[in-house]
Amino acid sequence: MNLWRQTMSIIFITGGARSGKSSFALQLAK
Repeated sequence: MNLWRQTMSIIFITGGARSGKSSFALQLAK
């Protein structure tokens, strides 16, 4: 479960950064 959460965080951070949603990804990773 940790691995899945980590993978999703990376996807959100990398994909969200382009859309300017990096902050949202960081909140999800918390």
